Amino acid sequence: FRPLLLGLYELRSNCIRIFAYACSPDALDEEEKRECRRDVFSTLLHELAHHDDKVRRVARGRWTLWNIRRAEDYADATADRWMREFVLPMHEGPAS
Repeated sequence: FRPLLLGLYELRSNCIRIFAYACSPDALDEEEKRECRRDVFSTLLHELAHHDDKVRRVARGRWTLWNIRRAEDYADATADRWMREFVLPMHEGPAS
């Protein structure tokens, strides 16, 4: 089972919800398991970026958080950057 919605940031309560995958333990090969973990990390970072956008916004003005497309674009770009800067280097280990 893969949920249609992988995560949700609740603006008023500052809560992040991450929705899980469900499958039998032997249903996925190693590459599929890595892809699932990457999706979960990416979703968590995306939702954290919404929170970052809410609490640290200054220059763009608070009203733009209600502009869904801008908020999603910010969360996508920030999550991608955090994935490259923090998650992937930890997962891949030090460069040789």
